[in-house]
Amino acid sequence: MGSYQNEFRYGDTPDGQDNSYFVVRFDQRNVGYQGLENRGAGTLAYNTIDGGSDPAYAISNHLPSGFQMDPALTRLANVELYKIAVTERDRVVAEVNYTREISPALELKFGAKYRDKERDAVFEDLFYTWNPAAGPVPTLADFALMDQPGRGDFLDELDIGAQYRNQFSQVVSEDDITAWYKANRQNLILDAAGSATMANGGALGRTFKLNEKQSAAYAMATWRPDTRWTVLGGLRLENTETTVNGQVLVDGVLTPENRSNDYLAVLPSLHLTYHLDEDTNLRAAVTRTFARPDFGDIAPGGAFSEADLEFVGGNPDLKPTYSTNLDLLFERYYSNVGVVSAGAFYKRIEDPVFDTRTVGSFRGIDGVAFLAPANGEGGWLYGLELNLQRRLTFLPGVLSHLGVNANYTYTRSEFELPDGRKAPIPRQADNLGNLAVYYDDGRLSGRLAMNYKGAFIEEYGATAASDSYYGEYTSLDFNIAYDVSERVTVFGEATNLTDEKLFYYLGDEDRPLQVEYYGPRFLVGVKASF
Repeated sequence: MGSYQNEFRYGDTPDGQDNSYFVVRFDQRNVGYQGLENRGAGTLAYNTIDGGSDPAYAISNHLPSGFQMDPALTRLANVELYKIAVTERDRVVAEVNYTREISPALELKFGAKYRDKERDAVFEDLFYTWNPAAGPVPTLADFALMDQPGRGDFLDELDIGAQYRNQFSQVVSEDDITAWYKANRQNLILDAAGSATMANGGALGRTFKLNEKQSAAYAMATWRPDTRWTVLGGLRLENTETTVNGQVLVDGVLTPENRSNDYLAVLPSLHLTYHLDEDTNLRAAVTRTFARPDFGDIAPGGAFSEADLEFVGGNPDLKPTYSTNLDLLFERYYSNVGVVSAGAFYKRIEDPVFDTRTVGSFRGIDGVAFLAPANGEGGWLYGLELNLQRRLTFLPGVLSHLGVNANYTYTRSEFELPDGRKAPIPRQADNLGNLAVYYDDGRLSGRLAMNYKGAFIEEYGATAASDSYYGEYTSLDFNIAYDVSERVTVFGEATNLTDEKLFYYLGDEDRPLQVEYYGPRFLVGVKASF
């Protein structure tokens, strides 16, 4: 039995009174952007795939030729205080288990668990503007300026990097802008309409109180009728009682919204293992599992993030997702030097949760993505998985300290959206793979690892062309360690050696939403124990 509490909130930035994620924005206006179009969704730039002028990885900044940012014309636009405070408590967690051996061939096990969980979340995104009565609006020319970190090699990976680097303004240091804020707090006025608050509805989806009580009980039996067979069967019952208290805007009036959702999950399972010999097994399983909706997804209302141009809504009516699973597995162990396995799986999924995505305007801002979770009509998933772990002890000399780990998963899936469209299950890549070669002689060890994940749908749009994807990703990492003595180890790590990009796209890779390069990272150190 126990209880736990976790808290998240921002520290003393810019100070202990306004602790928040702190952003001060300066804008140079009326720069005369070129090559933009208004097709009914605001004045925007378009990629060549949509008949526009911008190739996918050479998107112009659309500034006029010869344009240079002028600190004297770059005026204070707003000060943002992005505030989050989340407290999670497991008020009570209690568990009991009991095992009884009926005979050498039969064992019974029973148990129960109870959890009383709370989340208290408060959110607001406050924007302040300069009070004209306090004097002229500050500009960047009023501050000592410095280059932005990374300005000199921004987007070196793409041909357009220089185009953007040349236009990057210098910035104010964190210490200087914090000191300016403290000295001028009284000269700032809250932009109530532009902020995300409870009063205007912009912060409703991330300000709520939730209580979830989980009660579970299970019974299972393990039967070994002979040396070759193991049969494990059981039943688990999980009862969930969820209550969410938030607020919504009804005809412009802030109104309490209290919702509840109770359900009982019945989860049978059966596992069979056939031992072909001491090192070889065949396994089969039929199970039913479920997943509760995320707390943030079932909050009433929604929340707007100007930085991300997203309005994220909740759905208190979300149902849990159930899955009926069939699994087959062959595995072969090689003493203490490795294992090889191959398996197949099939899942029938009920009420999968996915995110819908539409694009529109919010408070006069064009291009805002509206996201909301919903349950799909059901779907299926099947696949194959292969796994190899092997120390290469059969090689001569020092090569016998080498080893290989490799695995690959192939998946296909489909489920039906509420509008009848069929699409792959969200956040499920068709191909996953890992390959690692390592060396370990007891004193010197090293590992070179490649990890691959195929593209997958993150959010669904109105059509397949507007579905949001997380692009495929391959990483290459290396680490090495050497034991100088029993107490001292020298080590080195290198990650993302190939500088793989992280990117999202809309329907097609030629329509990128977000592209990020982080570069390789290196770490060298010494570990000592005393």
